[in-house]
This record gives sequence, structure tokens and C-alpha cells, in this order.
Amino acid sequence: HKRHKYLMESLKGRLQQETKYLSKLNHHQLIGIKYFDDISKKIPRDEIIIIEKILKKVILDMSKDFIVTICGSYRRGRPRSGDVDTLITHTSIKTKSDLESSGKDVLTKIVFMLENLGFLVDHLTEGSTTKYMGVCICPKKGKIARRIDIRLVPYESYGAAILYFTGSKTFNTNMRTHALQKNFKLSEYGLFKMENGKEKEQVSCPNEKDIFKVLDYPYAEPPERDI
Repeated sequence: HKRHKYLMESLKGRLQQETKYLSKLNHHQLIGIKYFDDISKKIPRDEIIIIEKILKKVILDMSKDFIVTICGSYRRGRPRSGDVDTLITHTSIKTKSDLESSGKDVLTKIVFMLENLGFLVDHLTEGSTTKYMGVCICPKKGKIARRIDIRLVPYESYGAAILYFTGSKTFNTNMRTHALQKNFKLSEYGLFKMENGKEKEQVSCPNEKDIFKVLDYPYAEPPERDI
């Protein structure tokens, strides 16, 4: 982290000498410029398969009770994706309050391990309880920098989060509408029973299939949701 901070300050210093405009860019914008050519390219599916293996190896070595899922267009079966959208949970992090009390330590440790491997090469966020955003490099695929997000979510909400971040947007909208008709509210944060237009209680749904069953909605495999 010290070396990363030094390099960013050094870069800002050089920019300050060269132009009065670039020196005013924030950290996120500087990262965007640094990796612009790489992160503007789509990521082939076979590369994300390798990235998935790396993530699962590192995280599951920490504890077998972690669950790791790469969502987005990758999970829907697309041949290319814009970024690596990763969801993780742990069976001991059951609720939102569990996440608030231990999430920061968990996510910090995961990021530390992945950075030490040389997999994570730059950070857009630091110290968050629930979400990491950064840049990774797959060691076996030409060392092209890729955007990666890692979200830590409560176990009882994991199915809802997977459903939301898998998409597509149209599929999610259709299912949320159906949920409202059944007096439920469905979002990335969970499935909630509704009463008189207000959330009454959360329905535990560690697996997204639990949501389809509760809502009596025909289950669709992820590739079938690419609509």
C-alpha cells in the first residue's frame, strides 16, 4: 500500500509539471487513464474461467465455508464480459448486522491475499465493509489489466444478490414485478414480505432457487435470463 501511494503521488507530481488539468484528476480518473486501453477491451470467457479458479482457490483456502460466484454476463453464458463481477458470502455472516461487524476484516484479508499474489494490481476502493473495486491481471492471459468488483453479502441475502447481479435487467424487472404482485419486495439486498406497502420481514434465501420457489416463479437457468 505504501508503494502504491508513493507511485500515485509521483504520478500526480509529474502530471502537475506537465499540465494544470491532469493534476486535478482524482484517484479513480488516474487509474482509468493508466489502464484505459486494457479495461476498454472485453474479457474473453476462457480468461474469466481462469480468474474464477484463482479467486476460489485463494478464498476457499481461507475457509471452506466461503461461497464464491462470478455473476453478470459471464454467468449468463456470454462469450465476453466487460468486467469480473464477483459475489462472496460466508455461512457465519448470516445477516446484515453480521456483515457490518466483521465484513471489513474479511474483505481486507481477501484483498491482501490477492494483492500478495500479484493478482490485484491497483485499487479503486480501500477499507470497505461490503465492496471492493479494483484492477486485476490474469497471469496466464497476456497480462492485460481487467476491472474487478468483489462484493461481500450476508448469507441469507446471497440468493437475491446473485439473482440481481446475474441479470439481465429485463429479467430482473419482470421478476420484481411478479414479486410485488405476490406481496413481496425483491432487490439485491434480499426478499422481503410486504404488508400494507411496507417491509414486514426478510425471507432467508441463501440460494437463488429459494426465491423462485417462494414466489412460485418458473425457474430459468442463467443463460435463459439473457433477454
